[in-house]
Amino acid sequence: MTLEPDDVIMTGTPEGISFVRPGDVLRVEVEGVGALENPIVAENELEGGGS
Repeated sequence: MTLEPDDVIMTGTPEGISFVRPGDVLRVEVEGVGALENPIVAENELEGGGS
């Protein structure tokens, strides 16, 4: 498979996987491309305090 500019990779969550919680880190890595890590924070910890 070849990824082209503006392609989007979407994944689902298998049944039985728990919810993400503040303090968790979601990481996705594509060999030869790199890795992306997203820390999960509570909404009230965001800049501006959330809504």
